[in-house]
Amino acid sequence: MCVIMFFGCILVDTPGYNSYWQSEYHHEDVKVDDEMLTFYQTFSRLGVAQIQESLKSTSCQFQALDVIEAHVYNHADSFQVRDI
Repeated sequence: MCVIMFFGCILVDTPGYNSYWQSEYHHEDVKVDDEMLTFYQTFSRLGVAQIQESLKSTSCQFQALDVIEAHVYNHADSFQVRDI
């Protein structure tokens, strides 16, 4: 089966057809969205806190320092345009 897209025909069983990684932030980016950077920093601190909580019995210590990169995994997205 083939799906017609604006750039041609894609086979439905093409690997990665419904999923992709997207780079949202890199520390060398010129323009930085402050709200998203704050979100990534908060998310990393919460993640480290959850890891630390699950490893109570060990002597390992984790600490969130700086956000270097942020990537988003998208799966089964659909973009629809409706004419008004």
